[in-house]
Amino acid sequence: MSFFKNLKGLNTDSVFSSAKDMISGAAKRTADELSNRMLRAIGIDDLNGIGMKLVFSQNLPKESDVRAIPPPVILDEGFLREVVLCAKLSDLVYEESEKRVYPENSGMVIFERKNVEGEQIPFFIMKNDQKKLFYLVCRGSWTFNDVKIDIKGKPVEYNGGYVHKGVFAASTFVFDTSYQILQHLLVDYPDYRILVTGHSLGAGAASLVTMMMKLNCPTWNTYCICFAPPPVVSHNLHIQTQQFVTSLIFEKDPVPYLSLKILTVMNISDSINNYVANNVKADLVPPGNMLHIRNEPNTTRYYVGRIEDMNYFAQLIDGLNESDHFMTKYIAALETFFDRV
Repeated sequence: MSFFKNLKGLNTDSVFSSAKDMISGAAKRTADELSNRMLRAIGIDDLNGIGMKLVFSQNLPKESDVRAIPPPVILDEGFLREVVLCAKLSDLVYEESEKRVYPENSGMVIFERKNVEGEQIPFFIMKNDQKKLFYLVCRGSWTFNDVKIDIKGKPVEYNGGYVHKGVFAASTFVFDTSYQILQHLLVDYPDYRILVTGHSLGAGAASLVTMMMKLNCPTWNTYCICFAPPPVVSHNLHIQTQQFVTSLIFEKDPVPYLSLKILTVMNISDSINNYVANNVKADLVPPGNMLHIRNEPNTTRYYVGRIEDMNYFAQLIDGLNESDHFMTKYIAALETFFDRV
């Protein structure tokens, strides 16, 4: 789902179009005033995703000028099928429960939290007896409250490193709410695994929920497969999450780039630069083993590249495309691999 097009209660197109016009034709002082006005209008004291439309209006370098192309990897068919199922569930969680059509053999929903407020996100738990697996599926950005979670990108300390403040709060809610339910289920089904998944904000939350499970429930067999995660962990925690998180990013999806550090690299305004300098104690990056779904040049086929450099998304590049964030594109690309396995 689109980070911007599916937000309710906020006319982001008009906000960012006005911002873009003002920045392109005004002095830097105007940009500073605009930044402060936008922060006051949203009603929060932290900032992150508001820079997306602003930075895309600037001249950006070509990918080949700033980073190496990741080497291709072959995905095991069993893992690939698990990834595709997680992608479909991460897409379905955006839909109203009564309108969902679940994939065949995906299991049944046994718990769902729909009504949330503040720094909370909806999620559901599925039980799959065939695979002896519980899916915990976190929803991504959909409402204005979700935007406020996204924007609260100031790093806070956790587990010896730093994590995204807003996503950490959402993850804590999901973990606390699901803990007793899963604990009770695992008494009856002790050999079942837990697979946490989600897209966008839901991806960041899924990765941090899995980290919380690893720390607080070490006997649980937990893993995370997530899609289009934003930067949510510091470098040392990125290394730690490689043990239990796989992140997939499609083509030129912009969300994995959206850290506070990116906004200073683009030098949008002095107020943003000063905010980051005074409040950001660590650079954040996407979590886990990062796989980049890329188009094979001059074809309609895709391949998966393994990203070895945790700073792969530290520099914005030309051609970033909001539509590459849609789960429909992720699913369509992943399904093309089945005729090659």
